[in-house]
Amino acid sequence: MIGSDLTKLVPEISELYLLRYEMLKIISDNEPIGRRALARMLGVNERKVRKQSDFLQRLNYINITEMGMNITEEGMEVLAISGKYADEFRDIKNLKSKLIKKLEIEDIYIIDANIGGIFNSKSFAVYAGEYIHGFISDGDIIGITGGSTMKLMVDYMNNGKSYPKSIVVPARGSLGKKYEYQANAIVEILADKLGTEYFTINFPDYMDADIIDEIKDDDIKKYNRLIGSIDLLVFGVGRADIMSLRRRLSQDTIMELESRGAVCEAFGNYFDIDGNNIFETSSIGLTLDGYKRVRTAIAVAFGNEKAEPIISLANIKKDIRIIMDLECARSVEKCLK
Repeated sequence: MIGSDLTKLVPEISELYLLRYEMLKIISDNEPIGRRALARMLGVNERKVRKQSDFLQRLNYINITEMGMNITEEGMEVLAISGKYADEFRDIKNLKSKLIKKLEIEDIYIIDANIGGIFNSKSFAVYAGEYIHGFISDGDIIGITGGSTMKLMVDYMNNGKSYPKSIVVPARGSLGKKYEYQANAIVEILADKLGTEYFTINFPDYMDADIIDEIKDDDIKKYNRLIGSIDLLVFGVGRADIMSLRRRLSQDTIMELESRGAVCEAFGNYFDIDGNNIFETSSIGLTLDGYKRVRTAIAVAFGNEKAEPIISLANIKKDIRIIMDLECARSVEKCLK
């Protein structure tokens, strides 16, 4: 279980571990071998091989000569020991590859956040935040939705690099009674963590967008300009049954959504598992068309109950990136079979 325990501490370790393990194995079987040939056999670029081979040489696991790379006696010992953990790391890597291929989306980041059989929400949030940091450029307009998942993530997001030229905006209007879970509150926390400006707007999410358009207000005009130009969008994954209640839909509408197979709600729209838009509400914030134009969209979800909504989202926008925990990833795999 040591391998899986390490992925809880450093989720990205599995790919790095496997790369170094496979490098040692190929060098052992093909020594002496040059960087270019090794890169070709691994299916990675030569720059990545150069960086990792320099690291392995510093540890005295390989020797690099004019003839190529050779494994040392110490490297052979490490190769023999590390082989037993490689299968554990491959499980997560293979699951990620399988889901990306089946869903045909940009990327999936799987976080093993179970510690002692219990889901560790803080661990999940910290690593989700680190992943998102990697997609922020100074000057970006960053949109974020409300909800408990987004609140959890921004609370534990590390204060890293500052982005003084960026601005954070709520992707949707306010929803729910608890202010701390509303998009405006989350925007303020995220802006503080990123060192950015922020802009909020005080309208309920379910307020008719046509009414908003009739209000001649400079703040509304600015908000519409900002959400129409979002570069990075971070949002939680909504289940149709739960969100239809939170958005105060009529009982007849809720029953219709259920009969038509609605599983996901996003940006005021309800979708079946194939991504078909089966019901639309007029509400304030980012529209479905606007969402499809966003440069980088990252959805965040955990728990097996989010499997069907994730599959639905993957069918709506193929260049989406999805962060999920291992339990959720396995549930998605099960649903796809």
